[in-house]
Amino acid sequence: MSEPEQPATNDGHAFEATPLELINEVCRRTYLGLSAGNNQYHRNLRHILNQIHPGHALEEQMRRTWITRYLLCSTPSADDIPVAALRECRESFLDRQLELFASARVVALGLAAQKRLKGHPGLLECADPAPPGCHQPGARESWSALGKSL
Repeated sequence: MSEPEQPATNDGHAFEATPLELINEVCRRTYLGLSAGNNQYHRNLRHILNQIHPGHALEEQMRRTWITRYLLCSTPSADDIPVAALRECRESFLDRQLELFASARVVALGLAAQKRLKGHPGLLECADPAPPGCHQPGARESWSALGKSL
């Protein structure tokens, strides 16, 4: 995924949680958002999952998919971070996740993710499912092409 984003006004955790409880809560919220299709981002991401894993229910699609942001450091915008800090953030977080899934195909959704992941072996690129990227000409076609590329 591309840019970090500001949390939704109702997004937060009013409870003390272990790391595992927090991961479970994030997964639960993601699944509920995708299953309900409450917003354009969730509907578009669901379309992408249907292209990548056709014929599978959402639960199985999610078992086969790791969704993360290219920048795993808190910031309103990657434009505010020095290049050295971006590199450190990628090496400390994203690269370690990618090592866990060494044989997986990596799809960069959006221009910022594509820029930051440039050079990653076998990288697939397509439009961001969130506005404004999803409104660009060819966005939906780029998602549909994923199914043929994998």
